[in-house]
Amino acid sequence: MAVKEIQSTVKLVNAGYLAITTDTTTTTTGIDTASYDLGVSFAFRAVTYTDGTYVISFEESDDNATWTAVPSAYVIGDASSSISAVSVATDEDATFGIISAKRYLRASIASTATTTGAAISGTVALAGELKPV
Repeated sequence: MAVKEIQSTVKLVNAGYLAITTDTTTTTTGIDTASYDLGVSFAFRAVTYTDGTYVISFEESDDNATWTAVPSAYVIGDASSSISAVSVATDEDATFGIISAKRYLRASIASTATTTGAAISGTVALAGELKPV
C-alpha cells in the first residue's frame, strides 16, 4: 500500500489545556472550521489526573458568540465517552468526529466528583483546507 502525506491537508489546533478542580462545566475556545470541508476531529487526554469524571459534549455556533448543542446523532464516536480513572489507567484518549454546518465548534466538559481534579489537553484536527486556485 502506498503511503500518502496528509500534512498539507490536515491542520492541528490546540483546543486548550484545561485545569479543572471543581464540579463545573468548562468550555474550550471556539474553533474556526471555515475552509475545512473534509472533517473535524477532537481528541482529549488527561495530562494529570487526581480524581473526578469529565464528560465531553460539543457546541456549535455561526458567530462564535451564541452556542447550541451539537445533536448526539452528529457526534461520531462514543457520545458517553469521558475521562475518568478507567480511561487514565488504560491510557485512552477520548476522540470524536463532529458533523456540523456551523462555522465554529467547541467542546464542553462537565466535571463531577472532583476534589483536586485534572488537567485535560485537547487537540482538534481540521481536514481538507480549501485553497484558492
